[in-house]
This record gives sequence, structure tokens and C-alpha cells, in this order.
Amino acid sequence: MTTQNPDYEGFDRISDAQKAHDLAVAYSVYVATSSSESFDVQDFYQDYENAYPVFLKLVKSHR
Repeated sequence: MTTQNPDYEGFDRISDAQKAHDLAVAYSVYVATSSSESFDVQDFYQDYENAYPVFLKLVKSHR
């Protein structure tokens, strides 16, 4: 039996779509804050829309 980290308890019950959403938001925030250039909301949403399907495919392939 694998010991699960208690900090992540319940993570396996989160839907794939929610996991992909959370990862895409985190990625978009990282991209937005990593650049010295200013960013706007449109850039954030574009990064999110591009990242979401990639993370969804990744989450589904690593169940």
C-alpha cells in the first residue's frame, strides 16, 4: 500500500477537468509573473486557454 501525503488527501477525488484547470491557472500566473514585461488580462486568458488542453491531456494520461 502506498502512503499518501496527508497534505494531498482527497486530491485523487478531484476531477481531471479541475486538476487541469488548477494547473493551467498556476502555469498562467507563473508565466505572467516571470516576465519583466507588463501583461494584461487578455495575455493571461490566452495562456490559460492554450495550457488547459495540454494539462488535461497530461492529467488523463497519468492517472
